[in-house]
Amino acid sequence: MPPRRPMVFMGCDSWRMGSAQDATGGRARRSRAELAIEHPRLVVEVLSGSTAACDRSIEFVAYRKLADLRECLLVDVDQRRLELHRREAGHWILLESEGDGPALRLESVDMTLSPAEAFEDLNEEARPER
Repeated sequence: MPPRRPMVFMGCDSWRMGSAQDATGGRARRSRAELAIEHPRLVVEVLSGSTAACDRSIEFVAYRKLADLRECLLVDVDQRRLELHRREAGHWILLESEGDGPALRLESVDMTLSPAEAFEDLNEEARPER
């Protein structure tokens, strides 16, 4: 079996269901090619209980093979944690922040993001029990 080539998309993964939300709020059919970004500098993965293992392993390994990718941000909603993986001088480094921790600098898109900002619209009742 040939290795999987990662396809990087903006927005939600609704293409898997054969449709994507368009800007007017209606539903429009879109092909994968229309949604693909060929040379991403940043990939953001929102982890969920059912996908976290795949996102952290198979998908993350595939993303790291993208030559132009500079950063991969894993957003762990359950733990309220941001994990920023950054390519520096050919090596990947990990920067983490959670709770009231410091903002992380997303150099690839010239912005900072703190856990407080990332999760400000989530209330404690929405947090799964551990």
